[in-house]
Amino acid sequence: MSPEVSILQDALSIELIRRQLSAKTVARQIYLFGEVPSTNDALRHLAKAGAREGTTVLAESQTAGRGRLGKSWFSPFGVNLYASVLFRPAIGPKDAPVFSFIAGLAVADAVRSVGVPAAIKWPNDILVNRKKVAGVLAELATSGDRLDYVILGVGVNLNVESRALHEALGDAGRAAASLRELAGRDIDRNAFAASFLTFLDEWFHVYRDRHAEALLEAWRDRDILTGRRVEVREDGKVFQGRALGVDAEGHLLVEERMGLGPQRARRAKPDDPRRPRRAAGEDSPMKIELRGVSMAPALGARIEKRLNRELGRIQASPVTAVVTFIDDNGPKGGRALRCALTVRIPRRPAIRVEDVAENAWLAFDRSFGGLKRELAEYRERRLERARYPKKYFAAKRLVSE
Repeated sequence: MSPEVSILQDALSIELIRRQLSAKTVARQIYLFGEVPSTNDALRHLAKAGAREGTTVLAESQTAGRGRLGKSWFSPFGVNLYASVLFRPAIGPKDAPVFSFIAGLAVADAVRSVGVPAAIKWPNDILVNRKKVAGVLAELATSGDRLDYVILGVGVNLNVESRALHEALGDAGRAAASLRELAGRDIDRNAFAASFLTFLDEWFHVYRDRHAEALLEAWRDRDILTGRRVEVREDGKVFQGRALGVDAEGHLLVEERMGLGPQRARRAKPDDPRRPRRAAGEDSPMKIELRGVSMAPALGARIEKRLNRELGRIQASPVTAVVTFIDDNGPKGGRALRCALTVRIPRRPAIRVEDVAENAWLAFDRSFGGLKRELAEYRERRLERARYPKKYFAAKRLVSE
């Protein structure tokens, strides 16, 4: 089959997208173009002309697509998704950074829906196996202290060939990939567009109905940067620190270690030209020990994976966790297992939680719920200490790889 025929058969179609779309606000009206300078530019003109909330612009290609820092976005014809959606939320400009997270969450969920695991790297990169598959560009307009509108633009590498990425992006192409390459099959662009718009609508209503905290909680679950080492350049100086996660305003908190002395938190804003990067081999030292009854290797690996993910957010080292299973009696006298979780973090009392259930996994799952609550309180106290004005420094720029 010739490339021309393949592109024609996979052309974006408003009708095909609507057949698979389930949304209340997003995509109320869809504009589909063959080629535009950028979908954000096209939607901005519509927004200024009074387009209503949810208006969506799609394009087969962009001649001047761009990402953050004004960098160009490689936008070949007929193989990827280039989309922008208009919102008119009743929020102030300072709330826009967190609001913009709905786009990253929607792209990550759409990527996961095709069977590929996705994570978010602050503020707007969607990664699969540490390779970038998508990005988000948020733009806004204000009238005084009032937000007029927000445009959320996304570019997702769906079926572009890796060779084309490398030729267009040079060395940066090694850090990029397409879903086709990662999933091992062609991606239906109309189905993916409908999936993304549906998820975007869902996250928009989560933000509207449950506010920012619900959005931040979901974003943190998909965050890949927290706990990693980053390099920050500020006023011509470069320092290294560890990402602590995002605060209530969507700013990245970076803990700087100054030799053997104290630490301080720096804050980077997602709407500023700053990009963090992970230093290779800088994961937090961690030790997990399983004790008690014997269990299948798969179950032990599952427990360790879940603990590693949660404990990786602590941004302290060394961290040790001991999981102990003890034979116990169930509520009706039957056999049961008690799971005791003990976590030791430097400079604080040990955390210990336990629960009982009829099998090892359920006992661990119940204990793990208590552990998550304890760790959430610990992280909140740590972030609260970092919020004192004397400890806050705004990073001018985060150096990218």
